[in-house]
Amino acid sequence: MFAGLLLNRIVEQAAPVVSFHPKQCLRARLNTNACDACLALCKKQALTLNGRKIIFSAENCTDCMACVPGCPNDAFASGFDLSVLLDAVRSEDGSTPVIISCSKAPAHGNQVNIPCVGLLSEPVLAALHCTATREFYLDLHRCADCRNGHVLDLLHERIRGVIAKRGKVAGLKIRYATDRDFQPGSSSLERRGFLRNAARSLKELGWETSLAFVPQQVREDRGAEKKEVQKGAPATNRLLRQALAQPGVQEKDLLYSYFYTVRADSRCDLCPLCTGICPTGALKRRAEGSENVLTFTGSACSGCGLCAAFCRKRALTVRPGIASDPDNPLIIA
Repeated sequence: MFAGLLLNRIVEQAAPVVSFHPKQCLRARLNTNACDACLALCKKQALTLNGRKIIFSAENCTDCMACVPGCPNDAFASGFDLSVLLDAVRSEDGSTPVIISCSKAPAHGNQVNIPCVGLLSEPVLAALHCTATREFYLDLHRCADCRNGHVLDLLHERIRGVIAKRGKVAGLKIRYATDRDFQPGSSSLERRGFLRNAARSLKELGWETSLAFVPQQVREDRGAEKKEVQKGAPATNRLLRQALAQPGVQEKDLLYSYFYTVRADSRCDLCPLCTGICPTGALKRRAEGSENVLTFTGSACSGCGLCAAFCRKRALTVRPGIASDPDNPLIIA
């Protein structure tokens, strides 16, 4: 019984506030870097470019969270522990579906609250799909009326990305849930067509659409503690590693595709430039017998490309995907 109570819980989050850590911005690490991933994702003018620096305006930020997974070096943080989602979608007997919902949505049984669905990046969706042992639903019924409704298109794009990497049209474990009816007089009436089209599109992408919520269950409120941004492997990589470590995880190749591989060619002279500029410690020099070697650990690499850009010999290449255990250090030069 108590185990069931732990599974039927709501994770209540404090007010979701995005925090910006400018020292972790790739532009701050390399003055020739022109990364603009966060600028492209922000639709509310909360992020602007002043010269070469990214400027964050908390007053304009609507906490859509799109920038958080969009930055390869965790310069933006939400304070939400994504590992909670992996725990929520796993069940010993595979029963009792769970709902993943934003904190603004009404309470339902077996619910996990996240700050905003913009936090669900493509790798996160893939990790949930690969590790889930029970059905899980996304509650999007408030999204069309929300000031952050623009993330629906982003979410749709990310789902397409997962499917493209899987090479399959059907079979995603995630389900889409919304209200059966809209309240009269609500602006949702004008957006009913939008949600119907979204539901139809998701079904075509391999999602089965449910218009009924999971029945109310006993809930346990639990506050998630704020965590400081960690150095080393980015948050996405840590989540993927946790997913790979789950017993019975499926489609490991899909999870491997979200890591990166760095290669060095014969021009590499083992200078310390790449290891110094690497923000995650994925590249390291070490002694191997009487010689030095350059090692690469895929589980720490964010694919930011600083190493290749900073290499004077142009000896390094960065490509998506990894062929083997990402925790295994490889000698590349």
